[in-house]
Amino acid sequence: MKIILEASALHPPLTGIGRYTYELAKRLPEQDDIDEVSYLFRGRLVKEIPYDPKQPHAVSEAPEPSHTAGNTKTKQAFYTRFRWLYYNRLTAFLLRACFALIARIGHWILYSKVHLKALLQPLLLFINSPASKDVVLHAPNFVAPYISATSILTIHDLSIFKYPECHPASRVKYLSKAIPKSVKRASYIITDSEFTRSEVIEYFNFDPKHVIAIPLGVDPAFKPRTAPDIHQALQRYDLEYGGYALTVSTLEPRKNITQLIQCYLQLPEEVSRQRPLVIIGGKGWGSAPIMELIKEGEARSALRYLNYVHEDDLPLLYAGAHAFMLLSLYEGFGLPVAEAMASGVPVLCSNVSSLPEVSNGASYLVDPHDPATIMPGLDTVLHDQAWREQAIAKGLEVSANYCWEEVANNVAAVYRLVQK
Repeated sequence: MKIILEASALHPPLTGIGRYTYELAKRLPEQDDIDEVSYLFRGRLVKEIPYDPKQPHAVSEAPEPSHTAGNTKTKQAFYTRFRWLYYNRLTAFLLRACFALIARIGHWILYSKVHLKALLQPLLLFINSPASKDVVLHAPNFVAPYISATSILTIHDLSIFKYPECHPASRVKYLSKAIPKSVKRASYIITDSEFTRSEVIEYFNFDPKHVIAIPLGVDPAFKPRTAPDIHQALQRYDLEYGGYALTVSTLEPRKNITQLIQCYLQLPEEVSRQRPLVIIGGKGWGSAPIMELIKEGEARSALRYLNYVHEDDLPLLYAGAHAFMLLSLYEGFGLPVAEAMASGVPVLCSNVSSLPEVSNGASYLVDPHDPATIMPGLDTVLHDQAWREQAIAKGLEVSANYCWEEVANNVAAVYRLVQK
């Protein structure tokens, strides 16, 4: 059996879907009945994993241009290369107008959320991909490219349909069309939780027998650690063992970080100063208001924003936290919650979507919309020692079920189903 793993999510910094793709990419070649794994990366098939988070700068090709960049950069690059022609006396108004038009087309090609590469992908795949009934395409990032092979699709959540206001309009426009088309071509759909499985079956009217829930895994690096074990790592970030609360999340509306910060700033000053809320995660869409609130919290010594941290440091920062908090409005799984539990850290999280399923009785659940339930939760998670000890023990028990090797085994089992 030959596998093509769509690997567009493998780029720095590695987010949740990127982590999922990377863990599969590492482990699928170890499956006995998988003869070959190829990685579809930027329109071509490669034999090696195109990105290793342990070596953040090692990407097989130069990074794709930012979709948020403006028109200026494209024009400057174009005019720099052809400035001898642009400023030649023979190139008057008409030729300059042509250059401006070409620059606009170049900008659209490079930066448009419509993704011209998606239009060219069928041709690229026709040229590069093997034509065989033994080939299975797995698209782990919502959208499957057009290819003759049997396709497996992973849908991590339906936030683009359930919470479109939490995404940029261009993303909603693209994915709201691309995901249903991918679903129609898929033989099986994999989800990260039973919650998302139920939503996928209902929303797309997909055969329940062909939608498989496979919970995500937790890297063994996420484990309880003593203060001496991580003293040097914490020193690099000017943190103390047990001296901070932690949240790990991209800064975007769906993660509801604004609500968490606002509630944390309502704690008594001596509490928030003694244990500031440390925020790890990159700036996503709609992060400007969140950053303003973060600056306010930092000015009051109640918050610390670390942005992204090194791959090796993240498990250590989890293990050093006094508590972990995630008040997302919607999650397809909520991997940070599982990682926190595996690190021996008590968890406060939302009582919505997949989070109660993933924490399975080990976390303090609150209504992410209601500060009246969040504030008592903060007090319990930070100060109730009896509850904390019980939550830590339960969390370690629950998180032991989340194993990346098991994820790869179960995903490979789905591949075998389509080969029958």
